[in-house]
Amino acid sequence: MLKKLLTFYGDFIYRGDFLNSELNLKGYKKIGIMGGTFNPIHYAHLASAQFVKDKFNIEKIIFIPTGKPPHKNNNIVEKEHRYMMSQLAIADNKDFLISSIEINRDGFTYTIDTLKQIKSFCDENVKLYFITGIDTINQIFNWKEPEKLFEYTNFVITERPGYIID
Repeated sequence: MLKKLLTFYGDFIYRGDFLNSELNLKGYKKIGIMGGTFNPIHYAHLASAQFVKDKFNIEKIIFIPTGKPPHKNNNIVEKEHRYMMSQLAIADNKDFLISSIEINRDGFTYTIDTLKQIKSFCDENVKLYFITGIDTINQIFNWKEPEKLFEYTNFVITERPGYIID
């Protein structure tokens, strides 16, 4: 079923804190969202984001480090540190942005809530592309409101050695 739902394809850089209430993504037609724990962020995250940006003619990619993911154990670096690592990693790419939208949220953070909030900052006809690894997408039906996710975004799945779509 998952294969039927997905299309499979193997200048908001931080300057002070990212004020979600002032986030303006109006005027963009295609925005990529690179959500993840980023524990730590690494070259494959950056290369995947750039590849997807080029392949789909996406204008901006927003990196969103997770706040408190419900599906991860507690062996992750503090969210503020992961945010800062991500900020440093994307700093030299003018098309990569970063958001603290999840790390500022109390309690567990869910993709559906983030997508709804991001969509509210955009024009009505914007196309969102959620970039994630094949290892993560295999768990999508364990996420909060999984069916609704597809109403808010297109999923672009990146390959990872040793994983296949279930």
